[in-house]
Amino acid sequence: MKHYYVYLLECRNGKYYVGQTENLENRFEKHLKDPSKQIMKMQPVKLLGSIRVDTRSQAMKLEKKMKAFKRRDRILSYFRKYGGCSSVG
Repeated sequence: MKHYYVYLLECRNGKYYVGQTENLENRFEKHLKDPSKQIMKMQPVKLLGSIRVDTRSQAMKLEKKMKAFKRRDRILSYFRKYGGCSSVG
């Protein structure tokens, strides 16, 4: 069964970036090597965490939810509660 990930990047400017992907490792490397204009300005430096879900639809809905959070601590709290990475926060 395929899995999808919603991930949290910490950028050089101190901001967070939330995205979703099927292959977490490759996506992070792609951000570092060939970033979009938005990411290029922010220069991601660290993958803070990820949340694994079963479908692309779930990943897209969760990504949208996370991007709607305006407060940094709310994003971190969500990743701490549901994420699979201990590196968050």
